[in-house]
Amino acid sequence: MVHLRALIHRMRVLDVKSDVDKAEGDQICFKMISIIDEMKGHPSMQRDWKSGGFMKMEAVVLYVVGLFHMNIGSEENLREALDYFRRAVDLFTLLGDEINMMTAKKNISKVEAKLHGVEVYYDEGSNLKFSQKQYNYWFEKLGEHHPITIRRGELYAHALYCSNQGVAAERLLTKLAAISRQVHGPTHNSTLSAASALKDIKERRVFIDSRKEWFHALRYENDGLSCVVKGPVVESA
Repeated sequence: MVHLRALIHRMRVLDVKSDVDKAEGDQICFKMISIIDEMKGHPSMQRDWKSGGFMKMEAVVLYVVGLFHMNIGSEENLREALDYFRRAVDLFTLLGDEINMMTAKKNISKVEAKLHGVEVYYDEGSNLKFSQKQYNYWFEKLGEHHPITIRRGELYAHALYCSNQGVAAERLLTKLAAISRQVHGPTHNSTLSAASALKDIKERRVFIDSRKEWFHALRYENDGLSCVVKGPVVESA
């Protein structure tokens, strides 16, 4: 189990755009599936497969392998991703793991959309609640310093921004970037990703509900509670 967790963690930091990382990912996927199959062959583990946490590990492995194939993005890999995500959903459902089940289902929708060449429609309000729920789940499970929690925080911040809550998004990303820098160092993937997301938010626009218009965000004041803006934004023809 410890070895599988280490392999899963390694998979999360691989860059599928790199041929070297992609080759390593293929090897790790094969190894993880082989380990799961070997574990399921032991009678003692079969008896305690669900209660002993082995089924949860199998579901996570299937999900991570699916994510790897989805990120590669070729038609063959997308079809592989569908298979792994669907199997993961079945196990997460049996385990009553709603958060991971919903996450896998969202990825199934993304993959199916890519395969059929259509856009995925997102209900921003629903997506915001889901992102917040995910972030809180990992925050409680792994703590605020873990790279997975920080990544989920980034996704939550993105959902906040898309729901016209730019101030809240920047406050969260500022916190995440500071935590990651302090715990993991300035060159860690989590720190670089959070800092990049924070920079993007700062350079973007804010929507003023009372004016029903977009403005350039110049700076945030009062600990992020208020925003100084310039505009409105004039769209070029």
